[in-house]
This record gives sequence, structure tokens and C-alpha cells, in this order.
Amino acid sequence: MEFDELAKIEKIATDDPMTGEIMVSVYCITYNHSAYIVKALEGIINQKTNFKYEVVIFDDASTDGTAEIIRDYARKYPDLIRAYLGHRNTYKHPDRRKLFTKYRCKILRGKYIAWCEGDDYWIYDGKLQRQFEWMESHPHTMLCIHNAIRYNECTKDVMPQILDMNTGYIGDEELICCHHGGVPTSAFFHKAELFRTLPNSYYMCPVGDDPVRWWCAYNGDVYYMDKVWSVRNYMHAESWNYSMASNINLKQGYFYRYLEFMAEFDKETNYRFHSHIEQFALIVCRMGIYLKLPDKFTYFELEKRVEELEKDHGEEARIWYKKILIAQRKRCTDYLNDVYHMANEYCGQFYIYGAGVEAKKYAQMLLDRDICFSGFVVSKKDNLETELLGHAIKEFGELVNEKEACFWLCMNDRNREEVINFLFKVGVTKMI
Repeated sequence: MEFDELAKIEKIATDDPMTGEIMVSVYCITYNHSAYIVKALEGIINQKTNFKYEVVIFDDASTDGTAEIIRDYARKYPDLIRAYLGHRNTYKHPDRRKLFTKYRCKILRGKYIAWCEGDDYWIYDGKLQRQFEWMESHPHTMLCIHNAIRYNECTKDVMPQILDMNTGYIGDEELICCHHGGVPTSAFFHKAELFRTLPNSYYMCPVGDDPVRWWCAYNGDVYYMDKVWSVRNYMHAESWNYSMASNINLKQGYFYRYLEFMAEFDKETNYRFHSHIEQFALIVCRMGIYLKLPDKFTYFELEKRVEELEKDHGEEARIWYKKILIAQRKRCTDYLNDVYHMANEYCGQFYIYGAGVEAKKYAQMLLDRDICFSGFVVSKKDNLETELLGHAIKEFGELVNEKEACFWLCMNDRNREEVINFLFKVGVTKMI
């Protein structure tokens, strides 16, 4: 079955090419966006460029009048807009992504693709021109992006989508983990050829933008312009974000599919992004684990939750879950009770090994319960402060006379393994 048959497409477009080569296809998907689509289309058609571009809109069988608005615009701008109006919603069809991707490659005619979903809009009429000029003069750039305003319709908060990131090429870790904020789809401007070479993992992902961004990074450079050129309408009633926030089962399914996507993408790209993918995967695992756990839980409850989640995953995802199980043990009530008991038993010789964010967090938990500890210990102090939370930070070598000391290891997984090996070598066995 072809996608146009599946969706029962009504096509309002001419197959005749525009005069001159089309350089950019603006790609717009809509579903029940009647409150937003006019702003989206006005922002697109008012772009000032020295090249030809087209607007290709697909509506997934909206029920709120979105299609009628699109139909009017397509008839008003027949040389610019090509509309494909579905009369059967395809969102939940299992083959939708593959069929639509094939169809999309047929109908998008530009050298580059710019995205603008129907509930977002552009606010700078030179956006396409600026991104086009950059891509033309930097052929190894696969994707050019910019910042956007994020408007939360539930809280009415307005803030930049990306925070504190300068103009320039984006490194692999930022591309995968988005420490400065997720990249808005309304900023995407990439080479059209990327749509024709997407890997199999793309079809496994519950969202369409992340795998495209990652695939662009694998095939070339990604360039960021620190300019606010679009608006993202966030958490409105018809948005994906709103659905996710209000439906735990939907959110759980999202986490499951996202982990499977990451494991497959990692293999397809020869593990080039492995350390960053694992870093992000552990965050996804943790969110999935806590969805159905009470605020306070035992290690047994945590273990059962992990077993429930990992049973249907492949080997890579199961490894990620096991790492989370180890790392999150500190949050279990029975584990914390053991720590408090040990702290009281070794009062005067109970140390927290570490002096970073983890150590500070768990030290504060002890202080909040009026439980004494002797201080912080690190392998080497280097440029560290001399104290933290009113307790001294010592190097391990300073404790040679404290043979009965007990250590609570509070650091990240990689450092924890190194410290455990070190402590065993020097004969320390009392550790948590």
C-alpha cells in the first residue's frame, strides 16, 4: 500500500515545476492546528529570499477546520503552496513512518528542507535566506539550526528553547544530550538527501526530529545560530507534549521505544556516539523506572521495577538498566537505613568518599537527619576546596591512622569502580 492510498490524500498542487530550480522545500505537518496554522503559513510565505522555495503541507485528517484553512491558502498561492490533505488519520498505523518517509521523498523537491510544524511559526522574514547562505557556503554542514521562543500554553511561561549556547558548530555530546535545551523543529534546515538515506533506527524512534538531527551529525557538521527566529507553542491541548504529560502509559511506551532506537542507532553508526548515547540512555532509563514507583521505595521494589522494564529489551538496553539499578540504590529506603546505621556505628570514623555533586547531596541527607559523619575523602585534592558543608575534605593518604574507618562511596559509576579497586588494593573493606 502507498501512503496516499492509506491516508486517502486530497492533493491541491500542480506537478508542473516552478520557473527555475526549487532550492528549499518548507515541510509542514498539521493535525488540529486551526488556532495556529495561519501564523505558521504567514511566517512561511512572507520569507524574503533570492531563490525559489515551495511550501509542502500534509494534514493528517484534522477535525477542527485546519484542512479548510490550508485549502484556502493553497488556492490563494498555487505557485507556492502544495497541499496534501489526508481524509484518514494515519498516526497509529504501524507502517505510517516508512510509508510516509517514502512519500515525503517524492513530494519534496528542494535541495534543502526547512521544517515548520503547523503549531509553530517563524518570526524573522530572513530566516530561510540566512540558513540557505550558510549551507551553500559550507557544504560539509548537514544541518543548520537556530534558537526559538518556547511558549507554554498551560503556564503562560515564555523562555528561550536553548539556553546559554553560542553561535558555532555543535559537538557530539550537545547534539545527543541537549544540555542547553532541545533543538526546536522549527529551526531545522538540512540537506534533502538526508531524508533519502535515513537508517532503520529512524523507524523505531517515537519522534521524528531526534533521529534526523543525529543522522545529520553522523554525516557531517551541525551549525547553530544563536538567533531567536521562531516560536514553539508548547503544551497546548493537541500537542504531543501535553499528551505525554497526561498519560503515564503513553510516556512509558515512549521511553521503551526511545531506548530501542538508541541501541540500534549506536550500532548503525559504529558506536561513534556511544559514550554520549549511554549518558542520555541512562537518563531515559531512570525516568522510565520512576514513572510507576512510589515516592519512597525499597531496593526490592526498585529491582522488580527494573526487571519488569528490561525483560523485553535487547542486550544493550538491559545493560543500561543494570547500571541504573546500581546507581539508584542510594534512593532506596532500606539502603538509606543501612547507611544511617553504619554512620552511627562508626561515629567518628565514617567518611563520605567524594566531594562532588553526588557527595554533597547525600551528605546533606545525613545532616538533615542529624546524623554525624567525619568528613569528605578524595583520592587527590588537586584544586579542591578544603571543606564542604562545614566538614573537612581530606586526601585518603591523610587517614593512615584510621584503620577502622568506613567509607560511603558517593560519586558517578566510572569513578566508583576506580575507587572500589583502589580501596581493595590498600586493604579497606568497610565501604558502602
